[in-house]
Amino acid sequence: MIYLYDILDSTNNYLKERPEAFDNLSVIAARCQTAGRGQG
Repeated sequence: MIYLYDILDSTNNYLKERPEAFDNLSVIAARCQTAGRGQG
Protein backbone atom coordinates (compact mmCIF):
# COMPACT_ATOMS: atom_id res chain seq x y z
CA MET A 1 0.00 0.00 0.00
CA ILE A 2 1.15 3.57 -0.69
CA TYR A 3 0.64 6.24 1.95
CA LEU A 4 1.04 9.87 0.87
CA TYR A 5 1.14 12.71 3.40
CA ASP A 6 1.31 16.46 2.80
CA ILE A 7 3.83 17.09 5.59
CA LEU A 8 5.78 14.96 8.06
CA ASP A 9 8.79 15.71 10.20
CA SER A 10 10.52 12.62 8.79
CA THR A 11 9.11 9.60 6.97
CA ASN A 12 11.68 7.43 8.73
CA ASN A 13 10.63 8.70 12.18
CA TYR A 14 6.98 8.23 11.26
CA LEU A 15 7.61 4.56 10.47
CA LYS A 16 9.72 3.99 13.59
CA GLU A 17 6.89 5.33 15.78
CA ARG A 18 4.32 2.96 14.20
CA PRO A 19 6.09 -0.28 13.19
CA GLU A 20 2.97 -2.43 13.60
CA ALA A 21 0.86 -0.19 11.34
CA PHE A 22 2.66 -1.01 8.09
CA ASP A 23 3.70 -4.21 6.33
CA ASN A 24 6.99 -4.78 4.48
CA LEU A 25 5.60 -3.64 1.14
CA SER A 26 4.28 -0.28 2.36
CA VAL A 27 5.56 2.95 0.83
CA ILE A 28 5.51 6.14 2.91
CA ALA A 29 5.91 9.44 1.07
CA ALA A 30 5.58 13.07 2.10
CA ARG A 31 5.33 16.11 -0.12
CA CYS A 32 7.33 18.00 2.51
CA GLN A 33 9.64 16.80 5.30
CA THR A 34 10.56 19.32 7.99
CA ALA A 35 13.33 17.28 9.62
CA GLY A 36 14.08 14.49 7.18
CA ARG A 37 17.58 13.70 5.94
CA GLY A 38 16.53 14.05 2.31
CA GLN A 39 14.85 17.41 2.74
CA GLY A 40 17.77 19.41 1.33
